[in-house]
Amino acid sequence: MADSLPIGDIRFYDNKIPGLEAGTYMVTVSHQIEGLGLSAAEQQQLTAVQSFTVSGPQFALDASEIHSVVPPATASGDFGGELPHIVLNEPILPWERSMSAVGTPWLGLLVFKEGELLPGDPDATDAATCAIRTTAGDFMALQGSGDILIPPGLVKDPAVPDSLPCRYIQMSKEQFQAMTPYAAELPYLAHVREINAGDKASAGDDGWYGVVVANRLVASDQDGGNYTVHLVSFEGMESMMAAEATIAQPAVALLSMTSWSFRCLSSDGENFGGLAAGITQGGMSGGEYNPDLLWLRHPQAGQVTAGDAAHTEAANRLMNGYVALPYHTRTGEDTFAWYRGPLAPAVPATLAKSTPFLSSDAALIYDAGNGLFDCSLASAWEIGRFMALADESFGRTLLQYRQQSTGLTQKLYAHAEAHGLTEAGDLQKLAHPGAVKHSWLDTLAKDLGRLIGRKHSAESAESEQASAPAASGAVRKRAESPSSDRTASLRRFMQQEDIRQMARDGASEPLQAAAAWIARKVLLENVPFGHLVPIESMLPPESIRFFYMDMNWMDAMLDGMMSVAMQSRLDTLAYQLDKEAIVAAVKSNLESYGIGLQGDGADPGPDGETRVAGFLLRSALVSGWPGMSVRAFDAQGNPLKLLRLSRLSSGIMLALFWGVPSSLAFSEPQEGLRFGIDDAGSLDLRSLSTTNAQYPFGSELGIHLPLSGDYLRNGEYLNMNPDDSNGLVQSVAGLISQKLAEGALAISPSDLALQLVKAPERQIFVPDSSAFALPENGKQERETGRNQGGND
Repeated sequence: MADSLPIGDIRFYDNKIPGLEAGTYMVTVSHQIEGLGLSAAEQQQLTAVQSFTVSGPQFALDASEIHSVVPPATASGDFGGELPHIVLNEPILPWERSMSAVGTPWLGLLVFKEGELLPGDPDATDAATCAIRTTAGDFMALQGSGDILIPPGLVKDPAVPDSLPCRYIQMSKEQFQAMTPYAAELPYLAHVREINAGDKASAGDDGWYGVVVANRLVASDQDGGNYTVHLVSFEGMESMMAAEATIAQPAVALLSMTSWSFRCLSSDGENFGGLAAGITQGGMSGGEYNPDLLWLRHPQAGQVTAGDAAHTEAANRLMNGYVALPYHTRTGEDTFAWYRGPLAPAVPATLAKSTPFLSSDAALIYDAGNGLFDCSLASAWEIGRFMALADESFGRTLLQYRQQSTGLTQKLYAHAEAHGLTEAGDLQKLAHPGAVKHSWLDTLAKDLGRLIGRKHSAESAESEQASAPAASGAVRKRAESPSSDRTASLRRFMQQEDIRQMARDGASEPLQAAAAWIARKVLLENVPFGHLVPIESMLPPESIRFFYMDMNWMDAMLDGMMSVAMQSRLDTLAYQLDKEAIVAAVKSNLESYGIGLQGDGADPGPDGETRVAGFLLRSALVSGWPGMSVRAFDAQGNPLKLLRLSRLSSGIMLALFWGVPSSLAFSEPQEGLRFGIDDAGSLDLRSLSTTNAQYPFGSELGIHLPLSGDYLRNGEYLNMNPDDSNGLVQSVAGLISQKLAEGALAISPSDLALQLVKAPERQIFVPDSSAFALPENGKQERETGRNQGGND
């Protein structure tokens, strides 16, 4: 299982053969009865036949099956010496269709330079990849053509309609024979790999992937060049994939399941290392590195010089991550207001407020000195309310929590009222811990005892009526008192900690469900991106920006969420009394989160609180390497817990950590390892021994095998021929066996994949300590002009 692997480790497997390959099958069940003299026709009537079809891709592949491609589609970079490959989400996909030998994949990857593919009808040909659009029926109609060869053994599944759209490529027979791997080589060009997907934005994956590798090395010449890669079907083509095969037709056509293009440059371009190094260029100022420029704030922050009060206020606001946005007041004036989302470049001071925000107006902060509003918390309140209203299941959970908590409180009050325990002096008696619970349980026990021992005669009933407790008179007296007195008494009653705790315990199930939902929103799930980054220039292309989570913003958002459950002053009081418990439950959920990394987070900050911090990354790294792994470490080198790692769009990534990172490591995905040769044109061979202490499995042996001569066909296609002693497979086996001195060695597909791996690049970002230090806040939010609202 993937979860048994440590983060960063990988396992290779030769293949993953399905229980049943795609195709049509027939199950026959028959009874043989002897001694009754049944005829053959009668015996046949005792036989039942059931056919069924195992479906699988044959003419087209859904885009959801593709995890990633290397080099990335449309990328430009120094990919010289690489073997392009594709990573598939379904590990059994390369072996889903039948081939002549078990373990032989039906899919292969072919790499073409410009001009090597034959164009088709211009109206049906894709200009970028030369793939020709057609249908399954029309493609099969090419069979028997004297001008073009399609796989002679290909049989269309009955379940595939003739009208199914598909694509194919065509090339000269000379091109096909020069570049296509032999059938015996196909098993060495596909494998399965297992990883721990816990440090990836696609952390929902199970960590199992199918991989198909091309047999053509990308040229690293000075001029570079454009390349097109096609994942093709070799089903029914094996007889033509041998050195001695003869092809009569001048051209060959193969089904293209998917394709992409890239450009190889002679200099560093859009490769992983170049892009990773480029994201920190925003921290350069005048030729010197300034980590203060990598915080999420307005690009002009720091350029506004302090002067008079207005300039000082603006300078401090910008440094604290605020932006000035147009603001249309309710009274019709057009002005601007300050806004900052939940991602702050400085640690905000905790906002002191005695009661929750009961409306967005209550969360508005007015700066009387400059006549401006700060709408940050008011926006947070509205976003929280909108998200709560948009989720019907959360609304039901809140309603259930309110009904259970309020219902239990009213029952407790009714019980206390029946026993004369609702006056101020009575409540003083219940102030010490456990008093309410013990008093209630004691009274229940007495009442139950009276009920069990009660006689069912009229006389005993009359006797009990005559000896009713004096408290009943108090109940009648209170029932006749004004409702406002009873409400005030109930409010005092609710504020007893034992009462609130019993109410919370009685509604613990919906409380925990609500806390889990809120915790996901605290991790910014469904929060509009425009409220995270209000202006685009705060996160320019090819940049990374760091931040702290503003817990004041989250607190206001929580108030907005819970406002949907408030319909009375008692509901408001209940939330005010329970808010601390709700926040604790949310925090408990956050502490239990983490998508795979070890560690519990960094040491708490100066105020004893462990902070949530993170980064936003806008780069071609996100789209080009969707499985890119991200790890964060504290000052002692301990990995931080990863709370969230998500791609917010094709080119933007969000990361949240439990703790403040001192360093970050960006790595090429393990399932997207690069294959090919080093800068010297050699393979760096690795140990395959599980018992050798000097050279443990996977370690480099110091053997550099130049890929040239007999190891390449036509100078650029791998000659792996496993049956040839001069082929790559047997040569690699011989060199490794000789180095390890452990006898003869047989190389499997997964063993060869290990030898072809180019170690994934890993870029470690260690900013100046000041970049992650807890900076002093500038001007803090002003609390003047705040008015608290309320609901009846």
